Amino acid sequence: MLQIGGFRPWRLALGVVLGLALASASQAQDFARKGGYAVVGGNYMLEQFTNPGRFSFGDSWGLNLRLGYRYLPWLSSELEWEFISGFDINDGQDADGNPIERGDLKIDGGNISLNTKAYLMPGRIQPYVLLGVGALYASVTNFGYELSWLRNVNGVSFSVRGGVGLNVYLGHRWGLTAGVSYVFPVGNLDNLRYLSADAGFEYRF
Repeated sequence: MLQIGGFRPWRLALGVVLGLALASASQAQDFARKGGYAVVGGNYMLEQFTNPGRFSFGDSWGLNLRLGYRYLPWLSSELEWEFISGFDINDGQDADGNPIERGDLKIDGGNISLNTKAYLMPGRIQPYVLLGVGALYASVTNFGYELSWLRNVNGVSFSVRGGVGLNVYLGHRWGLTAGVSYVFPVGNLDNLRYLSADAGFEYRF
């Protein structure tokens, strides 16, 4: 066995490897620790409207705020608010067949949901799956057009959210988060389905 003046290099190497392994395990446990968190981010929402009739809508930007608590290393719950700045009409016709100008009509609103997250890995990089239930609220700005399809697009409706995402922790407190989820309303707003892509900053309390 290699030995230099009574010093055995293999012992040093073994010590370094064990030290790194213990540090990694401790670090992973720290990133998966229990406690509260808050997220501030932005959204891009791709409209997936069903039965829009004679209308074609564009996508919407938005804002995403979350406040949650991680009560197990692999599980957390959060309250999410998602602001929808507006799905603007691209083209369409009113009840008399007259064309509607781009931007003359939009659907805005938001979504509030209670989500449960399951984390798939405990380390610095943590993919997760998400399932939530809540309420979608929407209103129409139509500048005087009489549009039968939009008569039911004002109000509040029960909604379901499902998605996947990724947390990347930069340190003990701060991290980055990104995800994609599908929002499926049930009730009078069931036409207003959309796919939401979000990214933001997470702070651990």
